[in-house]
Amino acid sequence: MNRSLSGPRRLKADLLLEARDSLDDAAEAYREAGYHHTEADSMALADFGTVPEVAPAYQRELALAQARRTARWFVVLMAAQMFLADESWQSTGAWSDRDPAPLYLVFTRFWDYSQLIFVIVAVGALFTFGLGVRYVSAPWRFARVTGMVTLSVLGLKALASAVFLMATPHLASGMVSSISLTRPGSLLTLVGLAIWVLPNWYVAISAVRCIAISTARRLGTTDLSRRRSAL
Repeated sequence: MNRSLSGPRRLKADLLLEARDSLDDAAEAYREAGYHHTEADSMALADFGTVPEVAPAYQRELALAQARRTARWFVVLMAAQMFLADESWQSTGAWSDRDPAPLYLVFTRFWDYSQLIFVIVAVGALFTFGLGVRYVSAPWRFARVTGMVTLSVLGLKALASAVFLMATPHLASGMVSSISLTRPGSLLTLVGLAIWVLPNWYVAISAVRCIAISTARRLGTTDLSRRRSAL
């Protein structure tokens, strides 16, 4: 089971411990019923099922957990970047000597609304992978989609950032020149850069893992809740 499963390490360890405890309890029940300990262990294993039979259900739970993690950090990332975007943009003084072109303002407004939509969709995904599992059939099927959509949005963010860098006069140079320990806005600029770059990589890695562990081969058709109730 340990070699067959992949996903968040803590949850994986908890699931393996749960499986071990279930097997121990079943074997102990058979021993109390009068069976020899070797026979009791074999009967408990037979009731539990083989790894190919059981692993897909556990892998589905790991896929859901990875999808929740990806969606949660995506919401945090987008919200933080939306909050600091205006402050970081204003601290560079990029438009101190001219007014933005109308097309630039349209693109800025469009991107602001797009980010808001992305956050709303991510919050919906969090609900689906949380309380929504009670109302959505086969919610684990959305795990792979979550990873793919997250990577797509991160790609769009990178493209939008490149457009802003090229379309905003002195933006890059202003950000670099504003980084000085003697200037009040330097700390905010550094924080903005850190929030803009590093978490994107973390969320991207989480999204890739979400896709990797949400394969059809691993997810199978075994019902985890039914297996647990049988134990």
